[in-house]
Amino acid sequence: CQGDKQITAILRQMGADVRTEGESVAVTVRIPKNMRDMAKEAAELSGVSFTSLLKMSLIEHLAKGCDK
Repeated sequence: CQGDKQITAILRQMGADVRTEGESVAVTVRIPKNMRDMAKEAAELSGVSFTSLLKMSLIEHLAKGCDK
């Protein structure tokens, strides 16, 4: 999957100790429909899937650590 390759590349660039391999789990997130629609469009314009966009956002957040 192209999105997973981009996620791995981001991890390598950031030097993050976040694993992309392992067992997948299903996660349900409730967000407003308009937010989901906007995120899906942004992902499509970036050439990644909605799921990959969410993964990349989560990885970026985790890689920052506890900075406030």
